[in-house]
Amino acid sequence: MKRISIASVLFLLGLISNAQILEVKQDGSGDFTTIQSAIEQAVSGDTVLVWPGTYYENILINGKAITLGSLMLTTADDSYKFSTVINGGDQARCVLISQVADTVTLIGFTLMNGYDEIGGGGLKVDEANTKILNNIIKNNNTIGAGAGINCAFDSFIFASGISIYNNYTYSNGGGLIVAIDSYIEFD
Repeated sequence: MKRISIASVLFLLGLISNAQILEVKQDGSGDFTTIQSAIEQAVSGDTVLVWPGTYYENILINGKAITLGSLMLTTADDSYKFSTVINGGDQARCVLISQVADTVTLIGFTLMNGYDEIGGGGLKVDEANTKILNNIIKNNNTIGAGAGINCAFDSFIFASGISIYNNYTYSNGGGLIVAIDSYIEFD
């Protein structure tokens, strides 16, 4: 039987306690008023907790294994996925998760009005592992493939409790497409 030293336990506890919760509130009473500014300050292991509202943003999570969640994360109240919206403004994709060796968790949002010519107007997962839990992905567009979700380039998505509808493409996969050594698992 292996024994764990007290120093090892203290080291692990130190790693756990360094994780932060960064709160995003549009009224200025949180740590940040935009989701992207919180993500830029976050490090792997942190949680970005987003309060209700419509956030007209195009989110990039690059290289950081974080949790991005609405108040559904802390309350288990499904209604927060309807009232916490990332709106891509028909200008760019809502969320891009790229080059993350560990897992990014996205929980309790509506991703809508995203657009990208290549694909993934709502969500693009590129060289990353992602958990998508209790999200709505709707009204996204692309000329390329996978208007709602585009999962490609050695990526994995675990999806639970998601709704994907009213997404449109001129190519393949209005709702979603999985390509190039990638896969998606639904609960």
